[in-house]
Amino acid sequence: MESSNGSIFPIKKDELTQAKLGANNLLTNVSWTPKISKTRTTNMQSESAMQIINNLRSTSNADKVSIISKARSVSDDKLLTLNETVSYCLDIMRNGLSIGMHSANLYSKATNFHTLIGQQNRGELRGNDIALTEFRQKHTTTSAIVMFVTANYIVDQLSSYKTDEIDSVKMQFEGLPEELHLANFTHALNYMMYYYGKFVSADSIRSGSDFVKMTLLYFKEILNEIEIVKDSLQHTESFTNKTYKLEGEDFLIDGFNLQTCSDLKPAEFNRLDWKSIVGNTLYKHSSQRTIQYMMCYCPVRKLNPMNELGGFPGVTMEYGPAGTGKSMGIAATATELSDRCKDLGIPFLYHPIAQTVVSTYQGGSSENMNRWFGPLNNPETIVYAPIDDGDGKLRDRGAKGTSSGVIEIVESFLVNTEGASASKRGNRVIQLYTNLPETLDAAVLSRVQKRSLLEGAVTVEDFIDQDYLWWNAYEEMIPGFIGMENPQNYEFLSAQDIAAQITEKLEESSESKVYKIQKILENTYKKHKLNEHMFFGLLFTNVKKEFPNFTSRDVRNIQAAINTRLTDFDFPKEWMTNHSVFYSRSFDEKLNMLRELMKQNMGNLTFQDIRLQEVLRYLDNMATIVDKDFEKQVAELILRNRVIAEANRRQNIEQNG
Repeated sequence: MESSNGSIFPIKKDELTQAKLGANNLLTNVSWTPKISKTRTTNMQSESAMQIINNLRSTSNADKVSIISKARSVSDDKLLTLNETVSYCLDIMRNGLSIGMHSANLYSKATNFHTLIGQQNRGELRGNDIALTEFRQKHTTTSAIVMFVTANYIVDQLSSYKTDEIDSVKMQFEGLPEELHLANFTHALNYMMYYYGKFVSADSIRSGSDFVKMTLLYFKEILNEIEIVKDSLQHTESFTNKTYKLEGEDFLIDGFNLQTCSDLKPAEFNRLDWKSIVGNTLYKHSSQRTIQYMMCYCPVRKLNPMNELGGFPGVTMEYGPAGTGKSMGIAATATELSDRCKDLGIPFLYHPIAQTVVSTYQGGSSENMNRWFGPLNNPETIVYAPIDDGDGKLRDRGAKGTSSGVIEIVESFLVNTEGASASKRGNRVIQLYTNLPETLDAAVLSRVQKRSLLEGAVTVEDFIDQDYLWWNAYEEMIPGFIGMENPQNYEFLSAQDIAAQITEKLEESSESKVYKIQKILENTYKKHKLNEHMFFGLLFTNVKKEFPNFTSRDVRNIQAAINTRLTDFDFPKEWMTNHSVFYSRSFDEKLNMLRELMKQNMGNLTFQDIRLQEVLRYLDNMATIVDKDFEKQVAELILRNRVIAEANRRQNIEQNG
């Protein structure tokens, strides 16, 4: 969740002094009485893990472990000064524990939990069931907070440390042998660091890289465990409704949102102007609108007023045959976003997904995907996150041949785009590009709020312009070199002017282009008129009968598309050239100005007219993707009939020749 007021509260380094003393004690010596769970150890098969578990089972009393001692053993250095890797890892853990304990203390003060603790210690809560319940619930939430913040910081910092070296270490972590201990804040820390100490003390941990790898795997598992229980926690608002930033670092404490954006270097892109892309009018229009929406983001409130109007699409899909301009579209979008952010003084991050995100190592794909999503949660930055070759990364999980790595990618994508902790501030957009949308996972498709077909060059003017972009380079180098006549009554590249074409394109969307949708529409018109609410209710019911995978999520996506269409207006030129007119104004002022533009944008169209256009556009796209096999068979039959007709024609010529 984003902060209720969009503010970010600083955490100064000197505020952590007391907490660091506690962190040093935990690293030096920590004790716990193990309570091993049989159900949790069933799947532990590695020799190292079983050795640890067997030793724990023989312990009935409190057991001690020293993380510092193991670090010295691995470093072969009593002063811990020679092995940089181990020393760095210890520093990160010390900082993580300090920040975790400090966060728990902030929560305790904000919720008056420390008062309840004092009352409980004095026996004043005895007989007060309501107060006792609140006391236990806040103890549980405090324990979850200290574990989550500690683990989140450690994973964040170590994920970008010597990645090639650490990734080369082949190691698995098979889970915690005991359920999370959340009943008591102090015990939660002892539990977490005791088991970490046990696993990192294994004989198999022989080098600094091993030490860091086990640290990463262990604390990622802590985060996984917290993810399972976080929705059951009570009294969380004081933690989830505030965002804290550590002084001098990029690390954010944003509720139970993962942060993995430290030391991130923005990817480079080739600059490209929109006029270099021929055709694809609706796609160019859609992408430029999305850019315009993102520029409405309020850096102070950390919110986007377009979210209030329902017009901001967090996930879009751009699809079409190979060679129709997808890569060029990515470059043009990144170029304009970068320029606009620079003009407004807002940080910009171009963050494409890595082509190597799918890993052959178990759990590696999920790690890669979660790492990629980390920077998308940063409220300080405008983030453009394209996923090229989406069909290779987000393939249908039920399809034959889908790898376990791809399944991990899909599941991570779903959680991070629609989960309870998914960021929805309106400062990021994920554009999914694919040649084969029909092969994408159905749940991934349901996350898409706006779709654009990329057909490339289609009209005579498009092909003329595509040629012009090629041969004009020679003409500029050697004037007169081409020596061909220009077309009459046509100015090169004028057909690529989006504003001149978009009205005509939108009017075309009042009719379906897909046969099955046309028939459904005809049958619906027989029962109800367009201005009746029952019209759309029956229309969706009929679509459901023909396409069983059509669900309520598709209806919500249609509603999001309508919201986007209602906000499909050009900003006045003065908004773009004079920041004080719009961009520098407060969140509420921006929102009111956008509302007025939305009213004017309706023009002569009624709400039901716009609604029908967007419904048909969505249904046509859906039917084209879902019914690809049917359309393919129809196309093959048409081709076969043409071949037969041509064969008969040639045969007749030979016979009569």
